[in-house]
Amino acid sequence: MRLAALGRPAGTRYLEIGCGFGLGLDIARRTLGWEVTGLDPSPFAAAGRDLLALPIAPRYLLPDDPLTESFDVVHASEVLEHVADPLAMLKTLHRALRADGTLVLTTPAAELITPETGEGLLIPLLSPGWHMVIQTAASLEMLLRRAGFTKVRVAREGAQLIAVAGTLPPGSDGDRAPYLAWLEAASVAVPPSSDLGLGLRARLYRERSAAGDMAAAAAAWDELDAAVAARFGRGIEGFEAAPGTLTLEALVAREPVCLAGVLLHRGLEALQRAEPAEHLLAAAAAAAGRLRAALRAVGSDDGDAEEVAFVATRELIVLAASRGEDGIVGRIEAMIATGGLRHAEVACRACFVTLVNRGALDEARRIDALMPPDWCTISDTGPIQHADASLVYCRAVMELQLADGRRRDALEWLRALRAALLRGFAAGDTAAATILYWPATEAAALGLRMAGEKGAAAALIREAELRIAQLPGFPSRPMT
Repeated sequence: MRLAALGRPAGTRYLEIGCGFGLGLDIARRTLGWEVTGLDPSPFAAAGRDLLALPIAPRYLLPDDPLTESFDVVHASEVLEHVADPLAMLKTLHRALRADGTLVLTTPAAELITPETGEGLLIPLLSPGWHMVIQTAASLEMLLRRAGFTKVRVAREGAQLIAVAGTLPPGSDGDRAPYLAWLEAASVAVPPSSDLGLGLRARLYRERSAAGDMAAAAAAWDELDAAVAARFGRGIEGFEAAPGTLTLEALVAREPVCLAGVLLHRGLEALQRAEPAEHLLAAAAAAAGRLRAALRAVGSDDGDAEEVAFVATRELIVLAASRGEDGIVGRIEAMIATGGLRHAEVACRACFVTLVNRGALDEARRIDALMPPDWCTISDTGPIQHADASLVYCRAVMELQLADGRRRDALEWLRALRAALLRGFAAGDTAAATILYWPATEAAALGLRMAGEKGAAAALIREAELRIAQLPGFPSRPMT
């Protein structure tokens, strides 16, 4: 997508430094029609050169590299951090570009070196002994300008910095169609049960599933499942828990390394169809754990596997809360302790509403305490989404019912909620208002009566009835 966003025509001269297996080169060649060249001395590059028939020179880029031609686009993905003198490298890349050329590079973001970052991202990001210098967005922009680039754009996406320098593109529309087309073309060009064949088919299935194209996802699943069965003697859902920790060699011989992500997407599809999903989610988390354990034994880790495990665990917690199981907060706290704060917050939101609705108020309050103070605030001017409205309503109901609850705060939240719901109704977002306005009004009136303000409670109901009577299509107050 980054390469396509450059808007360069067929025939563009493209150089990729540290191209690895060469998938980026293959995408540029197949989908964009570019003339491609790669530099990489690694065994991965040698394998890609043979399997994909790519022009990859088995050497490093040197500071005084005698490149015999210039290029329209130079790409260096996850290379800069391995170089002891990044400025010298950037000057070399600047010389390799034509006058109207563009440099695209990615490198780990130093902003993510924090105690809150999970080890699945943190260990590869630091890579002691391999990574020499890690940049912030500001330091990378400074280096690019010192290297001679006058036009520079640096952005951070997750744990990665993405820089474009030289002739800047107008921007990307996020179209993934070329990538999908490449996945389909590349997956049929290699043996289905090979490592590359399995990886390409797994990515294609995950893309189709994430896009909600269930028919295409089902077809991709069937092809991948057949390829896995041909390679390992069992289908994707047939891999039971491993006995103890496997070495990386044993794991690769036992199961596809793409197993965790594929099982996760299969489980998320089952959730969307309201079908049993626990076994798939649990299997995804277990497969991710096996892969990470094998990698960590050789001093590495995998951010994608960590992400898969967090998402699967999060959804398992939400399902457990919906069944009324105990220990929900403890499971969320365990996720936070292992670096899954972002996913824990998603679980907190879903579980909080469930716990309040089933009257588990002490557990709900513990979840409230885990979240930042402003986790369910309301704008004084704009409408409110249904999910956020449910959170505010449940938080207010919780505080009204607890013996030591913050009742005045709850009344203020309900006042702001009712106003936001009416603004949303006026703007055409009728669902949240028609579902929650009257429950919020009744809860506010109850809170006033609990505070001994029965007259104010009655006045609140009358005022709400008069206001709603002036809104065509808004349901009248239900008799309670």
